[in-house]
Formats: sequence, C-alpha cells, structure tokens
Amino acid sequence: MKAEKAWLADLEAATGAAKEAGVSFEPVQAELLEDKADSPKIESPTSPIPSPSHGGLIDTSRPTPIGIQICQACEKIYGFLQEPERSNGDDLLEDLCRTAKLEGASPDLKNSIFGLMRPEDIKSFLQAPDHQFWQQIKQNTEEFIKLLEDPGAAVPYSVDEMTPEAKNAKVRSIRPVVMDQSVREPATNTPFGHTGYQKFLTLQIVKGMGFKDIAISGQYYGASYTPETQVLEWMKVKGEPMDGMIVMFAPGRGDREAGIKAIKDFGIPNAFLDLTMKASVRFKQSDFISSVLETVEILDEIFTRMGFEPNPWRSEEKINCDPGRGEISVNLVDLMEFLDLKPDGTMDDKKKSEAEDAFSTWKKSNAFRRRVVGILTEEGRGVANYKDYGTLSRWLRGHFPRDEEYRILVHAHAGDGNTQDAASVEAALEGANGVWAAVIPQAAQSGHNSSMVFLDNMVQMGNGHVLADFWLHQGAQCARHIYYLNFNSYTIPDDCPIWGARVDQLLHTAFSTVSGKSSDWSNDKSHRFATQSGDVPAGVVGPKGRAGDHVKEVRDLGFALMNADIRANMNEQATLKQLWDIAARNKTEKIRCDQVAGYLKAQQHQGEKE
Repeated sequence: MKAEKAWLADLEAATGAAKEAGVSFEPVQAELLEDKADSPKIESPTSPIPSPSHGGLIDTSRPTPIGIQICQACEKIYGFLQEPERSNGDDLLEDLCRTAKLEGASPDLKNSIFGLMRPEDIKSFLQAPDHQFWQQIKQNTEEFIKLLEDPGAAVPYSVDEMTPEAKNAKVRSIRPVVMDQSVREPATNTPFGHTGYQKFLTLQIVKGMGFKDIAISGQYYGASYTPETQVLEWMKVKGEPMDGMIVMFAPGRGDREAGIKAIKDFGIPNAFLDLTMKASVRFKQSDFISSVLETVEILDEIFTRMGFEPNPWRSEEKINCDPGRGEISVNLVDLMEFLDLKPDGTMDDKKKSEAEDAFSTWKKSNAFRRRVVGILTEEGRGVANYKDYGTLSRWLRGHFPRDEEYRILVHAHAGDGNTQDAASVEAALEGANGVWAAVIPQAAQSGHNSSMVFLDNMVQMGNGHVLADFWLHQGAQCARHIYYLNFNSYTIPDDCPIWGARVDQLLHTAFSTVSGKSSDWSNDKSHRFATQSGDVPAGVVGPKGRAGDHVKEVRDLGFALMNADIRANMNEQATLKQLWDIAARNKTEKIRCDQVAGYLKAQQHQGEKE
C-alpha cells in the first residue's frame, strides 16, 4: 500500500513538472508505468494463491453473465502476471484459450478474446501501458466514488447566497432539466472505445451529482454483445437499481427488438426512441409515423405489466427529485434537416406540413399522449447555428405545449461554429425545458453541448433551481474523473469551458461502419480503415495488403477487447497492426466469430466530420 501511495505521489509530481515545462504528459505516464513494472514487488502478507483451473474463473453454470466472468478472469490474470510469485498467469491464459477453442465451448467464450486470440496476444494487451494505466485510473476512480458518498464539510452558503440575481423573470422561472448522456456520449470520441465497467463507474459519478434521468444503454447493434449490454449486466451483478435509467434505440421494426429485449431482461423503466425522419421518407410517409406509434403501443403494454402508472408525467416539483418510471421520449434526430430550416427561421412548406401531420397523428393515440413525455431534437452534423435551436424549440413548443405535459430537450453538436453551449441557453429561453447531454463536452462532431456548462450558465443568469436540484459542488472534479475514464489519461486539456482544452474530434476510426465512405490512413497517429479503398501504410497490412481484407474482423477484435475490459488505443498504428495480424491469422486458421452489427446511430449522423 505504501508503495502504491509513493507511486501516486511520483505521478502527481511528474504531472506538475510536465505542465510547468509545457511537455505532454503521455510519455511520462508510460515511463512511470515502466518504472512501476520494474520496481521490487512488495511481499503479500497472505499466502500464495494456488492457480485455479479455468473452471474457477469462467463457469457457464454460474448465474454471473459470461461477459462479466470474462472481465473478471482478465482482471485476475492481470494480477497474476503482475505478481508471478503468487500464481501462474501464463498457465491460466493457456488453459482458457485452449478451452475456448474446443468444439463444445460456449459461443460467448468462443467469441471472446480467449477464443479469438492466442495467449501471447492477450498477455501483450494486458501488459501494455494503456491497460496498465487503465488499472490505475479504475482504482483511483473507485476511491473517488467512495469519497463522493462520504459526508464531507458542509457547504457554508445557502442556494440564494450562491445564486446571482436573475437578469429576467423568464430565466428565474425555468426549472432546468437534464437527461444525462455521460455514460453514452463521450465514448463516441475517445480512441480507447468504451467498456462495460468504465460505463458503470461513470454512472456512479453522475448519480453522485444528483442526475435522476440517465441514458444507460444504446441498443444500436442488433443482437450483438457489446459494452452497451455489458453495463446492464454490471448493474445487475452489483445490485444497482435501474431507477431513472433510459435505454436508447430506434423505433423501426427491425431496430427496436434489441431495445425492447433490454427493457424486459433488465427492467429498464424508460425508453428513448431515436427517429430519423429524413431517411424514412425514402419509403412511404406513414413509415416513420407508424413505426413510432407501433413502438409506443408495445412499450405501453410492457410498462403497464411492469407495474408503472398509465400516466408517468412528473410535475416540475418532482422532475429533478423523483426518477422517471414508464416514460418515453422521442428524439427527432434530423428534424432541422427534414424541415430545411433556414437561418432566417423559415422552413420548407411541404416538409413542415408533413411533420405537423405526423405530430397530429401521433397525438391522436391514447398511448402516445400518456407515455410520451419528452420531445427531443438535435442536428446531427454540427452545422446548425445556436439561433436555430431557439427557432426549433419555439416551433416544437407550439405543437407540444406544456399544459399537454410534454418536455422539450435539445442536444447540439459543436461542428465548426462551436456555439453548442449557447444553443442550450437559447433553446431554454424559447420554450425548451433543458438538454439531453453529457457532463463533459468531448464527443462526436467536434464535441457537443455540456450539461455542466448549461447548468453553470443558468446559475450565472440567476436561476435558483440549479443548485437546489443538482449537487454540483464537486462538479469540476466529477467532470475530470469522467474524462479520465473515457480518455484513459490524466493529461487534462486546458481550454474547455469546465477546466481546459476542448479536444478535436478523435474518431473511432477502426470501428467506422458508415457505408459508402472511403477514407485514407494518414502517417500520423490517427489512422482510418479504408472501408472501400485507400492508401494504407505497408507497416500495417504489408506491401500487397488491401484495407478491406480484414477491416470487419479487426473491428470485431476491438469489441472483444472492450468486452473483456481491456483498454487499447485503437488509433495507434501499433495496436491496429497487432489486431490486423491476428485477424489475418484467424482467417488462415478458420477461426471465426459473430460479427458485431453495424452501428445504427453512426448512420444517423453521416456528415463530413464522421
């Protein structure tokens, strides 16, 4: 324990020195990890742990989901590799990999890293600096969460004393609502992807900040097993209640099954329907109208069987105090594009009429009027002006008024204009209730509106509800830890509105599934798989390699790593080279896995920045 504290002290000292010198801290991180690996091991006071058989680590007869068992097995093997005198991690790896490749092995085990990789491959990823640093971040975050739960020094001021005088009556009357997206959105921007346990830790932080409505899972991958499902398994294993949790999915007939299954399997009490209007008009107009109504009817029946009230509406007095139960929100993903909204606020008359007809038809449904309490919107490519959000919020409020029990929330991407946080305030002043957004601004399309910035702006403008409804006194530290979890780094950007720099978008380039796009690999550290054709460095695929040969298999291997709670930088050429070689070898050895379904949400946001 003393050795760990000394190491952390060295880490803090190195951080300060690096910042003063204006040096990137990433090499220092790697150096410290290397020093730690070479340092003498502290003798454990306990007796050596005997090496269990693979059955002691992964047993399909146990109630613990196999995906969680795989994560736990990797955690134990990592510990054994760090302290070989206590147990033989190499033998365990050999045993698990051999078992996973047996004909009668569980399909989940076959599709895991143990079935798709050799022991030496897994050992390499487990001992890589990225994963070693993830272990430290994970441990420190767990300690931080404990501190959040402990009683600390009382805040010496009242809410009234901390809130400036309101600049106008409208600002004072707004009760800001936040549908938190911190478990979901930052993962769209980090080269490390996301893991189920990382999401679980993020959940603990945002709950500690007082958020009651939390998007916990995006079921956009069909029946494929991903961290979006694994986080739900972690909640079940840890006994975490689903109160206020929201599952996101599309309402189309072929898209809603995974979301509905998650609601039934895990008892998720609320749904978020992602509706792409513009894409749907390639078919009959009734398609996007009927798909919403059909899904709402199905969910109404399910929520009724779950014991939820027929009308789940929460008044303004309850919205930030009680978690939602049986609520449905409909997100109009591309409403601005569908309406062809102009800078002067005008819209295409025909499209406007079609949208209004859809709204009218939806509201004739008894289930829709009762269950749908949230009308959400966004603009998917980051090209909207902040004023556009005010215009759209005012127009939506005309069709979904407050007295009919509808909330309006907005989500704004930064794009090139960087006005996303102004959009949040503009929307609220024009009739919206708040935002659906993450705490930190780093996300797809060069970033997005931050709930922390929105709430801070509302406080500065004199809104007294913010500090009464949310616990933001450790907000900056919470935001930092969410950043650490997602970006696997203690190198904090310096110029974002919360604490420092707003990073440029870092694409999940190895996982890009948007069809019809062709992108080249660059010579720096940000590499893109060419989905059709492109110049690929010989160092990755060889002088006669083709980018399309193994791109899907590499993506599947990346998901296998994330499903095992292993962190690796998917934008690093060395990482992609290793995955490429494994994919090529598996093809030769006829080792196959179920391919992860295409990411539907990415297809909803096709644009030049994605």
